[in-house]
Amino acid sequence: MRRIKSGHRRVCGPQKVPDFLLRYGPCAAFVDYRENAEELLARLRQVRQEDFLRERQALNTVLLREQKRHRFRHHQADYLRELEDRWAAAVEKAGQ
Repeated sequence: MRRIKSGHRRVCGPQKVPDFLLRYGPCAAFVDYRENAEELLARLRQVRQEDFLRERQALNTVLLREQKRHRFRHHQADYLRELEDRWAAAVEKAGQ
C-alpha cells in the first residue's frame, strides 16, 4: 500500500490518496509506474476480453457509488430532490 500511495503522489502531486484508493483500490495494485508503454501493452494483451469487461463493470459500479456519495455530500438538496422525483415517478408508474 505504501508503494501504491507514493507512486500516486509522484504522478498526481499531493492530492488525497485515500480518495484514489477508495475509487480504484482493487485495480491500483496492478499499476506499475516503472513500466513503459510497450511493457504495459504486452501485459494487457494477455488479458481475456471477458475478464476485462467483468472487471470494468465492477469498477464502474464502484465509481457510480463514489459519484453518488460525492453528490450527496456536496449537492445534497439536488440529490434529494432528484431522488424524490424518481420515487414519485416510480409510485405513479406502479399505480397505473
